[in-house]
Amino acid sequence: MPVGRRLAAADPEEGPPGTSLAPDQTAAPDESALPDRLALQETVSGLQYELATAWTKHGKLAEENVRLREQLRVAQRSLALAAEQVRSLPTGTNLNSREVVVLQRLLTSASAADSTDDSGAEASSLLG
Repeated sequence: MPVGRRLAAADPEEGPPGTSLAPDQTAAPDESALPDRLALQETVSGLQYELATAWTKHGKLAEENVRLREQLRVAQRSLALAAEQVRSLPTGTNLNSREVVVLQRLLTSASAADSTDDSGAEASSLLG
């Protein structure tokens, strides 16, 4: 539940938790305010739990993002090296010239699709 709705559900007549009384007022126990205060404390506790959960998820996603970006860089380097090896293949090897051209097109189109990401520029510069 969004924070605004949860706080709006709390009693608007009651001041924020921890507000102090004026010096001429005495703190008389008000039994009707106790359930409202407990409800506010439960709301705050729930929001603190949601915040902690969100930060935990954020940390895990950030770690996964770093790991996936590194895997992408490694794959792009590998693809660039494979493309370079194909370019340097003599046509007299196990592949005929048509097969070499098809393989070069496949590698070039795969690297062009990866270059939509900023980190794909590295592979593109190695290929071209």
